Amino acid sequence: MTTATSPREQLARFAALYAAGSHSEALQLVDALIAAMPGEATLLFQRARVLNQLERFDEARTAVKTVVAKKPEHASAWTLRAELGEAEGVTYDPEPDLRRAIALDPKLARARYILAVVLREKEVEEEAATQLDTALELDPRLHEAIAYRASILRSDSWADPEADAKEGIEMVTSVHGFKFRKPDLERAVAELDRAIALKAEPAYRYQRADVLHALGRYDEAVASFEALQLDLPSGHPVKELAILGRKRSENGGAGEREEIAQVLEQTLSNFSDKEKENLSYDQAAAVVRSAAEGVRRGKSVTESMSDFVSDSPEDMTAVSIAWQIRQLAEEAVPDYVPTNARDYPVHQRAWAATCDKKLAKEGFIKLGDFDPVHLAATLARKQMLSIHTREDGYCTAAVFSMKPKWPGFAAWAMLKMKGQLRTARVVELETAFDDDTVISTSNAGGVNPYEQGPHFRAEKLPAGTELERVLATHVSRVADYSNAHLRANPRVIRNLAEVTEQQALQTVSKNAYRRSIGFVSEPELRALM
Repeated sequence: MTTATSPREQLARFAALYAAGSHSEALQLVDALIAAMPGEATLLFQRARVLNQLERFDEARTAVKTVVAKKPEHASAWTLRAELGEAEGVTYDPEPDLRRAIALDPKLARARYILAVVLREKEVEEEAATQLDTALELDPRLHEAIAYRASILRSDSWADPEADAKEGIEMVTSVHGFKFRKPDLERAVAELDRAIALKAEPAYRYQRADVLHALGRYDEAVASFEALQLDLPSGHPVKELAILGRKRSENGGAGEREEIAQVLEQTLSNFSDKEKENLSYDQAAAVVRSAAEGVRRGKSVTESMSDFVSDSPEDMTAVSIAWQIRQLAEEAVPDYVPTNARDYPVHQRAWAATCDKKLAKEGFIKLGDFDPVHLAATLARKQMLSIHTREDGYCTAAVFSMKPKWPGFAAWAMLKMKGQLRTARVVELETAFDDDTVISTSNAGGVNPYEQGPHFRAEKLPAGTELERVLATHVSRVADYSNAHLRANPRVIRNLAEVTEQQALQTVSKNAYRRSIGFVSEPELRALM
């Protein structure tokens, strides 16, 4: 297998294979070395590293745990232990192990970088910034940390227009009307240039092109998206994002403006011929078309919509669209607060009680009734959510009943006659897999027109579908996915903390998806109208 004659030469060959990305060959070589020198902690650590690269995470965890047991002073092993974490369903906080690694080796840059990520997720932002700065002082070539700093600059660049204007900070405005601090975005580009110079990861290159778009440097963004698109093979997850990004940036950002304008205009096709005979349609069409032209001329969606705010319900519907579009990519981290069902309307309590009995017969355990406080601003009224998990942990159920908001008497009478003013009584089943795919089945019908991204495979059965059919459909869909993806395993979710953690992951992914498509798709906007 190798011509090396000494362990040192073999380790040098292992390092070369690892650096070149030949991880399977590197594993064979390190296994041969371990066979010759069983129990050697350094070799076991190298084996854990290469198993991690091969995404054989359970084996990597076992190997690195052996290393820290044999050699507890091995700082890099504690760092890798924190990176690998634990299997789904096992609670683990990496912070103590990272602090142990730093205590053992204060100059270990990677440990400080990963600790910075962990602390920022815990919202300990001041120390996170200090640890990240220290990591890059110790190792200016740590490209992951450089790219992470850029992502922080990008995510924290949302401007406070009034305060930032007083400080003399230059701002840029997106097509949707959001303002960002220009210096922060420019620093993000500079950091990404540094990271890419060290390692041209597709994710770094896409991130850089996206920030160039946000800065209004559209020609540079187009060139960057196009180069990335050409360099990536078919099927690469970043390739499709690069194609969409290029389309948005083309013609000085006109691609994005035209896309939004067309989506606004096409909503008018949802009106029937009879409805178009009314003056109310003419008013609504004037608002939408004027707003679309405003977007084409360079105004933001928010500015274009606000230009036509009035006491007219039709005008205000257009403004409402802009608000909803903005909210799509800003959903808060899930927060479920235990509540008392007695405090909620009869229709909510009755639907929850009906589903409680049926789900219990199907092997589900109720975790409780909750107030989804993270949705308070969006819902603008009391809403109870009942959460259940199946005994095996492979399926969760969310149950809620929601009446439509009062639209005014005239609109109420019209909707009532059309049979469109109905209480939504929903049960939604979810199974999450360790490849980040989520299978969702509900009887929500058209209650929510928005999607969460390609990873979220939702099937919305017609409103009123019996719970038993929803469950049978879900079980069948999960089985189909499992059979087609043998390496994907369902995540075990048995308690509120695990439910919240899974929903938080989905929220982050959904928000990112929203930004990647320009916040809303044409079919979604059609459904909304």
